[in-house]
Amino acid sequence: KTFMRAESGRCLTCAPSNGGADNILRCASKSFDPPTGLVRYGNKERVAADVMKLSSHFNADRDCLAGNYSSRNAREAAIRSREAEAVRENGHAFFGTFMSSGATYMSESLALVLEDEVGQSNEPESLMPFIKGVFGTRTVLVGDPDQLPPPCECEKAATEGLGRSSLERMMNVPGLDVELL
Repeated sequence: KTFMRAESGRCLTCAPSNGGADNILRCASKSFDPPTGLVRYGNKERVAADVMKLSSHFNADRDCLAGNYSSRNAREAAIRSREAEAVRENGHAFFGTFMSSGATYMSESLALVLEDEVGQSNEPESLMPFIKGVFGTRTVLVGDPDQLPPPCECEKAATEGLGRSSLERMMNVPGLDVELL
């Protein structure tokens, strides 16, 4: 609530799982009466029913928003594209997974990018929003550096660094403002 009210622009909040993104949106919706401008993006089948009622939603695929329609479904895709673009344009707080936030349709500059549960996420996953060009004037990583590390079943990948969370690595970068609560 504090972050969303303090920021003058739009914000993106993401988590490693759909359940996590849904929980954050549920909490955020309590701060807004009515909860307008909240957007849950991603695969509609993986979004909780109660969350769908609290927010706008879009599930436009990358081809649809890029205008790459197949001739068979061109009309449907064009309609979905316009609907998704309208939701995206009118939203001020976006909620989804790390992986979804790396989609082309989220490429823009935001006032705030807030990543939750970064202590459980490996670096490629938690960096997805930034890889696709989503940048925040301010970026906040939230998580517990002492919880279980991200799952990594491949021993070689773990020894190469994927068994360590982004949060754990970031906490050791000189000059970063790290605040433990």
